Amino acid sequence: MIKDRNHTASSRADSGAASLEAVGMVAASGLVVVLLLTMIGGPSNALAGLYCRATGAMAQAAGGEPPTCAPDSSVAPPPSGEPPGAQPPDDRDRPRDRRPDGNSPPMDPPKVVPPRSPVCRPAEGSTRPGLPPGEVKLTPKPARRGPIKDSTSITVKIDPAKVEGDATNSQKMSIVLEGQRGVSAEKAAELGKVGVKLDFNTGRRTTYGYSGPTDSTPNLTDGIPPNPFDPDNIPPGGTVNLDGEFYTSVGASAAYRGLVANETDGSGSGATVAVTKLPPSKPGENKVRVMVGSTDFVEQAVSLGFGTPSYNLGLFDSRKVTDKAMRQAEFDLGTPEGRRAYNAAVFGGKLPTSDEPGVSNIAQVMGSEYARRNGVQVKAGDQGAKSTTDGEDHSVLVTVYSDGRQVDEVTRRVGPDTYSQVQEYDASGARVPEKSRFQFRQTGLSADEVENYNFAYGDDRAEIPPGSYNAVLSLNAGELQQVRIDAATILAASLKKRGIDRPELGSAPRLADFQRVLKDNPRWLDETFNEPAEAEALRILRYPNDAELANMIWRSGGWTETSNLDWFNQWRNYYIKVTGDDLPTKVGDMVCRRQQ
Repeated sequence: MIKDRNHTASSRADSGAASLEAVGMVAASGLVVVLLLTMIGGPSNALAGLYCRATGAMAQAAGGEPPTCAPDSSVAPPPSGEPPGAQPPDDRDRPRDRRPDGNSPPMDPPKVVPPRSPVCRPAEGSTRPGLPPGEVKLTPKPARRGPIKDSTSITVKIDPAKVEGDATNSQKMSIVLEGQRGVSAEKAAELGKVGVKLDFNTGRRTTYGYSGPTDSTPNLTDGIPPNPFDPDNIPPGGTVNLDGEFYTSVGASAAYRGLVANETDGSGSGATVAVTKLPPSKPGENKVRVMVGSTDFVEQAVSLGFGTPSYNLGLFDSRKVTDKAMRQAEFDLGTPEGRRAYNAAVFGGKLPTSDEPGVSNIAQVMGSEYARRNGVQVKAGDQGAKSTTDGEDHSVLVTVYSDGRQVDEVTRRVGPDTYSQVQEYDASGARVPEKSRFQFRQTGLSADEVENYNFAYGDDRAEIPPGSYNAVLSLNAGELQQVRIDAATILAASLKKRGIDRPELGSAPRLADFQRVLKDNPRWLDETFNEPAEAEALRILRYPNDAELANMIWRSGGWTETSNLDWFNQWRNYYIKVTGDDLPTKVGDMVCRRQQ
């Protein structure tokens, strides 16, 4: 994906390092947001507790003694017999149990890895579907001095829920504080019966965002909200973002006989801090990942409605593209060194440049994100609300570690359908196929749709309980190669049925033979194979790259709940129709989960 990875990483690292100067500003602004949330919904002593812990963390980072903080009433008391604040002993310091013969007990038997199966069998437990997406914006009465308007607003946003790799849902919630100064030429131009309004604005946004599993989403009005200054309060798998952005925008609106159209285009830059609580890989593990860096973005919002320019109801479509250049490190908060390094990174923007005790996986991260939202909006003066009915999310992240490894992550969501891929490259730039993963994620499947897929592709007749389901089908590089082999088998069987003998293919053509002819004489293949099953098999062979083949499968069924499942059902039917046999291998591994 990146040819000169070292050069790219070093050039982007310069901008990432420069952005650390802005991290302190973002952290300070984010602390204001967190304190605001605490005062709105938390207990009366929560603010003092947060301030005490924050100053204690800074004192520890500086090598001093932290103050003694009162216990937080929002945290469950320790088990009886343990003093407040007691931590469970570290397993490394605990003596091993011994059998009567004096020998250490045998090690736990290795975990049995279940065989891969493309059949949807609902996993134990369920997942919450998430909150309805949308946003509400509140703006106190702005101050006006002639054509100049100064305003401050607070916006609460809820993004659409996403399906993760284990078929659970995750969702992001954000609170945005925005200060804006604008110049308006309202009613300055009248073109016939069309009223025209122009705006030019500059502003600053500070965003507090939390994203994580819907099953463990904290209540922001109950105690202290998750924040990077207190990482122990972030649920596993959760991420807290603090973003600061400066922007300029130009807007134009027109009104004609109650029909109102508006468009706003903006661009800007800023700094970002993201703290992710990593799910523990073993009991007692306490690790977080910190990413800090700079961002550049462009955004556009278009709306069409009925009413007046100030009071209207209509449809909206908004888009935003963001480029990021960041640095990453993972901290083991279970060690004093990791805790001190974490505090220095979050409070002072001093991210380590190499692995050290308590710090690992130092990396440069470059990426781009595209977000589109559309739905219904209502505007009443300076206030407004939006209900998101549909949208898209696309992201590309390239992570280059200090040892030369590179991991590319791509995620695309269109409505209920999501595609995800992860590919890893070693220090020499060679791809590591066994570490590649390609996933098709669907949401909103009915029990009937799941049963139909299970029977059509996997010959499984098990009854699925009624409900709405998430389904994730994972493929690896070997399984995608099996799809190509099956495609070559279809073409070979078709040639045999027709009695066509091509010397360059041999008497028993295989995948490599068709790939060679596809390169040397593609026109003959196109003219020979034109039946639906043959055309689909030939199309598969045109994608020797795993990512391109997986993308082709994802796009083939359109953007519906069952698009990818329908493709695999049809592919099996094609194979049986041409060869007379069933697929030798039903590729993929399916995880399903019922939504509550």
